[in-house]
Amino acid sequence: MKIIYTDAPKQAGQGEVYRRLSQFFGVVGGATSVVIEGAAPHIEAAYAELGVPVQILDTDADKQEQEQKQEQERELKSLKVPELKALAEERGIEFASNATKAQLIELLSVDVENEPSEGSNDD
Repeated sequence: MKIIYTDAPKQAGQGEVYRRLSQFFGVVGGATSVVIEGAAPHIEAAYAELGVPVQILDTDADKQEQEQKQEQERELKSLKVPELKALAEERGIEFASNATKAQLIELLSVDVENEPSEGSNDD
């Protein structure tokens, strides 16, 4: 479960929980990753001590990038397995014929992260 600490909570997606930065009362059990929007070294330290990966977002650009990734993940989750397989084949991603939806989403998510940005000239 991803825990997102922010002063501007949004509608949580599946597997996400929003918490206000000012209302940290201890780590949330079951957290697999943490995103902190702003300065909160006490929250970062608490999760880091448990070995939970922590991402700090300080700028608007970081927030936009995170929102884009979350939107892309929601879009992938809305697809059915045959659609995900077709998309993976279209992108040239190899996968096992019995790959699960979660595995396909992970492969496609990693592929999206590795794509060149729209402004690059890789043509």
